[in-house]
Amino acid sequence: MKISLGYIGAGEWGVKKHIAAIEYVRDVLGDTNVELTALCERDPARAKALAKKYHIKKLYHDLDEFARDPDINCFSVTVTPSSLVSVLPALARRNLPIFCEKPLGTSYAEAERFAAIVEACNVVGFNRRFYPIVTRFKEIIASLPPPVFVDASFFRHGRTDSLDHASDPTRREPPFVIGTAIHMINLLEYAIGPIRDVDVTELETGWFCRLQYERGRSARPVPGALTILPCCGKHTESIEYHTADVSVGLLCSLYGDLDYPGKIVLTKQGREQQIIDGSIDSPRIVNEGFVDEYREFFSLVRSGGTSRSDFRSAVNSMRIAEKIEKW
Repeated sequence: MKISLGYIGAGEWGVKKHIAAIEYVRDVLGDTNVELTALCERDPARAKALAKKYHIKKLYHDLDEFARDPDINCFSVTVTPSSLVSVLPALARRNLPIFCEKPLGTSYAEAERFAAIVEACNVVGFNRRFYPIVTRFKEIIASLPPPVFVDASFFRHGRTDSLDHASDPTRREPPFVIGTAIHMINLLEYAIGPIRDVDVTELETGWFCRLQYERGRSARPVPGALTILPCCGKHTESIEYHTADVSVGLLCSLYGDLDYPGKIVLTKQGREQQIIDGSIDSPRIVNEGFVDEYREFFSLVRSGGTSRSDFRSAVNSMRIAEKIEKW
């Protein structure tokens, strides 16, 4: 089956990661039945340049005209979160598969609404769920007893998103937790299980969160912690999964060279047993999950089914993020 993709939101990030991943699936992995058929872009000069570079046949400046194009059989959406309120309803009327970059809107209420109106198969771009190193981590902890505790951290340097909101409440894009740290919330829900509740202590520049996961394989709710620091000296993301005898650590901050390409450290009874390094030979766009996002999406377009990261699984992550940081 031919993939005739309609793309909207080709900003710098969209081109660098998403269109690059689409091209990788087509040109490197050999899925020649993938085509960027149409682009919706408000800036005519930018639209023309992108169409020429990526051989896109159709250009649109009007969202409704774009959404009605009969040659499109799926959509990719990488617009800003605040723009989803107009974009997703227009596309959902076609009942075609939709790929949507995270977060799913700007609030829990919006996420619930979008999950309700998008009935066709879909993928939400929480790319951590598609990291090869995360896949390996998830396989390892699935073979272990339920954890007694899960500790996680999400650290950045010099991210002033939330400070900017405090000084200018009219800003439309979400602050740090909803816009960025939600990646770790969503990853924890994927690796460990749904988060039932969160108790938050606000720090001078961040948040310390006590988490409680649904029971899952455990006889009782699993306790955990998540520390979020948008302004500190490190740029890293990590999870530590602890049982009575075994601890498994995941280092998965892949955008900084210091932690790249990630690793897993397996410790048993106080002794380091194994270190599993991410693949230094794989392209970054593969290690960062973008290629597998689109491979899974195109598979769903052709065969149906449910993604490991869909609209419904994104909703609770937004609920937890909103409880941590209100805006």
